[in-house]
This record gives sequence, C-alpha cells and structure tokens, in this order.
Amino acid sequence: MRKLLLLLLAWNQLCLADMGSLSAESASYSENDLLLKGSVTIEHSLGTMKADSAVMKRNASQEVSYPITSLELFSSIEITLANQARLSCEKAYFDFKALKALLSSPSNIHYSDQLRRKDKKTPFEFFTPQVTLQMQHLPSSYQLTSIQASNGVHLVYDALYHLHADALTFKDHHITSSSEGCIWTHLDDELKATHFDLNLALEELRLYQVVGSLHTLAQEKIHLKSDCIDFKHQESTVFLKGASFIEFPTLGCLSSSEEMKLFLENHLTADLYTTGVTTLKSITGDYITSYGPIHVDSLTHTITAHPSSCHTPLLYEGEELLLEAQEAILTYEEGGKLFSPHQLELEGAIKILSKEALSHQIQAVADHVSYHPSTKNCILKAHTGSKVLITQESPSLKMSADEIHLIYDPFAKEYSIQGVGCVSFSLSATEQQLLNQVFHDKKHAS
Repeated sequence: MRKLLLLLLAWNQLCLADMGSLSAESASYSENDLLLKGSVTIEHSLGTMKADSAVMKRNASQEVSYPITSLELFSSIEITLANQARLSCEKAYFDFKALKALLSSPSNIHYSDQLRRKDKKTPFEFFTPQVTLQMQHLPSSYQLTSIQASNGVHLVYDALYHLHADALTFKDHHITSSSEGCIWTHLDDELKATHFDLNLALEELRLYQVVGSLHTLAQEKIHLKSDCIDFKHQESTVFLKGASFIEFPTLGCLSSSEEMKLFLENHLTADLYTTGVTTLKSITGDYITSYGPIHVDSLTHTITAHPSSCHTPLLYEGEELLLEAQEAILTYEEGGKLFSPHQLELEGAIKILSKEALSHQIQAVADHVSYHPSTKNCILKAHTGSKVLITQESPSLKMSADEIHLIYDPFAKEYSIQGVGCVSFSLSATEQQLLNQVFHDKKHAS
C-alpha cells in the first residue's frame, strides 16, 4: 500500500499542471506508462473522470507543456465535465497533443446537461455510439471547445422535443447537425429536414428544407412543406420562411412565397400571418391570391387580406366569378368536421368579371362587395357620390346604380341583375371610359 501511495504521489506531482489528483485500487508502471485498476478516479482540468481501469502515457521528452500525452479509460466510464455536464461510455482515449478525445460504446454514449438561466433550466441530452471532444490548451489547464457526435444521434431537449440526425456538433450553446437529413418529433408531430440548428440559450430551433405534419399545434393534423422553419419556444411562435405550404384538412391549402408566422396559445395555433404572395384554396375549390399580408384568426374563423405595398390587387376566384380588390375579409363557417367559406367582404377598387362557366359575360366595378360563396349571390355597393357600374352581354345590359345585386340561379347557371336606389340603364361617357380602362385587358383577370 505504501508503494502504491508513493507511486500515485509521484505521478500526481508530474501531472500537477493538468490534474488535481488520481486514485485507484492498484497501480503499476513502466518507464512512461501508468496502469491504474479498480475504482479509478482522475481529477483533471476537463473534469472528474471515473472508470474501472486507465492507462496514462507520460511525455518521454519531458516537455513541460505536455507532461501527459494521452489517457485511456476503460469500462463503466463516468465523466463529469467542468460545466457539470455528464458523459457515460465504455471506452475513452484522450490525446493531449492532438487536443482531442475519442469516446465510444458498443451500445450508446449518454451525454446529459442543463442550460441554466435565471428563470429556467433547460435539460438536454443525446445518445450516440461515438463522440469526439475538441480541446484547447491553456497555460495551466485544458478547456473543452466543442463536442461532435456521429454514427447516428438521438437528441432530446426540454424533455419533450426529439431530434434524430446522422451527426451533430455542439459548441457555444449551439447544436448543428450534418446535412445528411434529420427528423424532429414532438408527441404526434413529425418533421423531416436536411439539417438543423438548435440555439439552446434562446430555445430556438431552425429546420431546413422541411416536410412533415403537425398535430399538437392545431386541433387537426396539418401537413406542411417549407424552405425553413423556426421554432421560437420562449415566444410561442413558429416561422415558416421562404416558399411554404400548409394543408389544413378542414380549411384548405395555404401557401406563401415569403413567410408564415404562427402564434400559439396554450400550444395551439391562435393566429397565422403571411407575407409575400399568398394563396388560399378552400375545400370548396375557391381561391384567394393576395400580394399583401394575410391574417388567419382561428378563434373567429376569419381571414383578413390587407392591401399590398405595391398596390397589386388581391384576386378571389369562385366557380363563376373573378373578383379583384385591395383588401378582403373572408369568414368561415363550420359544417360537420369541415370549414367552408361563408361570406367575403371586399373593399377598394373592386373589379368583377364572369368566367366562361356563365353563358353571358358580366363586367362590373364597385367600392364594396359582399359575396356569399354558398349561394354565389353578390351585393355591390358604391361610396357616397359614386355609382356601381355593370355591363352584360347577351342579353345586352348597361347599368349604373347606388347598389346592384347579382342573384345566382343554380339551375340556369345565370345571374339576374337588380339595381337598388337611383338606377340608370345607360352609362355616361365618363362611366363607359372608366369601364374601358378597368377592363382594358380581359385576359389578365381570366
């Protein structure tokens, strides 16, 4: 026992620059190697290391900067790093000259840690068969700079969120994956992506080239595809960036060329905003295409399309009519398990053009329109001092009025036109010129 104590004391003095102490049940040494067996404990500047056995190699050149060139640990390895993170594996090789360590295990290495902030601790852990630790050598210690996991990694953060990837790198609170593909899951949610970037400090996850489905963010299972998705967990928001597409089984399909922003309330989508060119196709086949921002309120079942900065009108396309306007509010009603368009309110420089499905062509301009998709009836109104203008071919009709009603006959598949208020069955030269300017290119609206 005295010989063992003297031996360990001599090695402790040699390794004093890097280690605090070491202990074991037995020890033997050659000229440059120290073999430790049984309950090995090594206090190192990287952290506390425990194993069944270990081999330490001394620098033969006795270089002061690297008194120990390597350290091997075997069986039942538990490493508590300086930041209190924990690693467990079956084999570990530390190369202090190359400044890296290779950890492996026949089953899986387990890494666990907590990101500590003033108000919260965010736990995260990962399981992988192989880990590489990168280090830097300071004047009197070693410091861990990054962790690389490979050959298949299962990462869990904040207890509920899972990421599977081929490989990942952990550095400065950031975890990034390789580009060989990854899968993110949360309860019944599953998204597949090319790679991810997880910021643990901000609790933000970014997925790239994403396709999959979400169920917990809505009362239904939605399918989506996006160039990029950002989960901002602290703010309860989800961003879909670039070309994005969401399919709602009860509402329809929503696509955007720039961005969709989902606000969550009690983990469910309460509001959705889009920018860029946005298209909504309802389950009944009606379309809305908007060049301005769109707001979808799932609580009130309304969709609001705001004016675009470039003044490009939005387009509503039904089975018989095309309607253009500057802004719109579309309300939905629930029928069984589906939502169908109930009423569309349009405002600003409205243009109405009938489609080829009608036996006669209608053209009209108005300031406000109420359209009911279920009946296809349409009420056109004008501002005070202005008139609603409408023309029809076969039978020929020209009309200006304070208000005009288009009543649809589903059997004849035709509209009857009714004027309200002050009605004229002719158009002035100014009114005709306005119609000609609005409909100068009929192909544009069709």
